[in-house]
Amino acid sequence: MLTGIYQPGTSVLHRAGAGVKLLGLLVFSTLLVAWRSPVTVFVCIGLVVACYGMGEFGVRTLASQAWPLRWIVLLLFPFQWWTAGWQAAIGIVGTLVLAVVGAALISLTTRAPTYWTSSPAYSNQPEPSGSTPTAPPAARPDHPRCPRHRGNIQ
Repeated sequence: MLTGIYQPGTSVLHRAGAGVKLLGLLVFSTLLVAWRSPVTVFVCIGLVVACYGMGEFGVRTLASQAWPLRWIVLLLFPFQWWTAGWQAAIGIVGTLVLAVVGAALISLTTRAPTYWTSSPAYSNQPEPSGSTPTAPPAARPDHPRCPRHRGNIQ
């Protein structure tokens, strides 16, 4: 996920926690993959447009998040249509685009440090007020699971 595209706001999505949004993306993406059909894709397009509206973003922002996928769509869609049919092409390419645009919505509404502090590594480590998050235990050089520490365990 891109972490540098945060747009400040006061919407429901901006106020929701990062864990809730990531869980929603997980459920959304899983449903897209499990029921990969044109009907599911079109229903989910409506859901994504509604979520962008709830986040106080317009269609232009939605389109700007999908635009980088244009070459993948232009190459993958005809190939899928040729090999598996138009319904599979809409299901596969639509699932890909909707998952990426959904992930971008999380990046648009969540500050980057929130991602870090919502991970399980931080759940038992309260940060002092006004400080920046520290590295999780496995990333510290003195921790046995740190890649730089391996081989030096005594």
